[in-house]
Amino acid sequence: MIEKILRKVSGVAKDKLMHFTAGMLFFLAFYLFLSLGYSLIGVFIVGVLKELYDKLHKGHSVEFKDFLATSLGGLIVYIFLILRG
Repeated sequence: MIEKILRKVSGVAKDKLMHFTAGMLFFLAFYLFLSLGYSLIGVFIVGVLKELYDKLHKGHSVEFKDFLATSLGGLIVYIFLILRG
């Protein structure tokens, strides 16, 4: 199963995969203290703040796709936990 997943994401830029993973981990960290909904909002805020950081610092580039990857990571965990019941 893991090999199947790795084959599918092999074409995805490493940066996007890192954003996706960070979104998942931030969601789980927020969920230790907050509800599902607030945890998802927290991930969205982290994604926006990271891109704001990139905008304000030379050598960093702002990419909407980075925000989407971070948000999608959190959203996947959110959906998984909702479906798990």
